[in-house]
Amino acid sequence: MFISIHIPKTAGTMLGYIFDHGSNRKVFWDYDPSYASVDKPDPDVIENFGFISRRFLFLHGHFYFRKYAGVAKTEHVITCIRHPLHRIISQFKHEVYNCINGARSWRSELILQGKMDLVDFITSDENIRLAQIRHLDGLALKDYSHIFLHENLDNSLAAFCSRFNFSRNDPHFMGLPRINAGEDKNFASPAQQRKYIDLTSMPQASLQEAFTLIPEEVEFYIEASALARKQFAGI
Repeated sequence: MFISIHIPKTAGTMLGYIFDHGSNRKVFWDYDPSYASVDKPDPDVIENFGFISRRFLFLHGHFYFRKYAGVAKTEHVITCIRHPLHRIISQFKHEVYNCINGARSWRSELILQGKMDLVDFITSDENIRLAQIRHLDGLALKDYSHIFLHENLDNSLAAFCSRFNFSRNDPHFMGLPRINAGEDKNFASPAQQRKYIDLTSMPQASLQEAFTLIPEEVEFYIEASALARKQFAGI
């Protein structure tokens, strides 16, 4: 069984789709929109993990490694990582899109009021600033069975299929499905789209300042991406 950690905005929705089709729908989904159970295992799941691991090929969702650390010893733990600044920008844009379309949070309200920019967004929560470190903490990067690299997903996916004899069976098996792609966002009106563009336009100075706030994530990404590249070298 693969325990697949979906860090927000790292192509996890796309990978889940591919896993679902390739495994003949043998994916045990673990998503909590509130993120309240990100590190709290369901006692029923833990008690019946033996059955679950025999019945399903993937356990996939938004959760920290430590949520399943107690049962992960005999399983393959996998994840996808992304350049941290790009990941955070994508999450910020996702927040803006959701708030324009009615799914508002306290952060989105501040963004709409012009009281929260990208820098404020990063500093508002360590789970945003250090998302990848927090999700994967508890298992050394070298001990992850496979690390997908968002910036080179084609090769990462090909390496995964080769290493684990996984056959894709989705309609897009010759390429990558476009799922939850930012450029495919749909807006109810041109005014909404203009508002989205205005709120997500970021001056270079803000991007540079944002980058200085995430040195730990950058260092972590450098190590993880090097391991990921080794996994698909030579395919």
